[in-house]
Amino acid sequence: MRTTAALTLGAICLISAGTASAAKPGFGDTFTFGIGSMWTQSDATFAYTLDGLPETELDLSDLGMKDSDTVLWLGGKWQISDRFHIGASYSSFDANGSNTAEFDGDFGEVLFTTGATLTSSFESELYIVDLGWDFVKTEDAHLGLGAGVHIADLSFELGAVVDLPLGGTLDLGVDRAEATAPLPNATLSGGVMISDHLYLQGTAGYFSLNYKDYDGRLLSARAALEWRPFERFGVGAGYQYLNLNLKVDDSDSNEEFDLDLSGPLLFLSVGF
Repeated sequence: MRTTAALTLGAICLISAGTASAAKPGFGDTFTFGIGSMWTQSDATFAYTLDGLPETELDLSDLGMKDSDTVLWLGGKWQISDRFHIGASYSSFDANGSNTAEFDGDFGEVLFTTGATLTSSFESELYIVDLGWDFVKTEDAHLGLGAGVHIADLSFELGAVVDLPLGGTLDLGVDRAEATAPLPNATLSGGVMISDHLYLQGTAGYFSLNYKDYDGRLLSARAALEWRPFERFGVGAGYQYLNLNLKVDDSDSNEEFDLDLSGPLLFLSVGF
């Protein structure tokens, strides 16, 4: 899946759009591509409840999971015209854990008791694509509105075993909650040339919608400072924040993911 994401972002950045205009924002590139590392700090809560059972919320500390990691970050931008652009990015967060349950609870078909050993794995991948239009544009700055989609691919698995009094263990089962949610997003974005070689840009977005089995809320923000010592190549640093709450309520179960994923990033960039 990560290979697919990389190829998709690469394709977005390599589509031909004609001759670049000198009046385009930032460094005047038609295409910009970035690759780097993001140090992600995570705060997450999971629940998967079958009808008739009480909801049990599980967080990273309950499960003995790490709450930070350094992950791959990819970004791309296609400046379609002086005022229109398409941006895309990809990031992820994975964690595994094992811990002793401090309370009775349930996760799908897994019913566990205090003292049971819980093993878990969490995988998340975030794809962002948005279309922006600059309604304010000067020689050195621009500000615009946009709309896009954040595709959150989420998976959480929990297994439980309990020690028997006379030795050995009893397997209480394994269950998994999965959701792939394409969440539309309204955005505000802008940028300013601080100098001939420094460009500061940022994007903020919000979404809230209740549709059929889905109830979702998304808040996101990204900012980056890029230094371009050469005409085509540069380096940058930034910060990305995402708050996502997603509930999937069907006829016989309810799944809930509540995530905060944030952290600084460093990247290399190329523009042409």
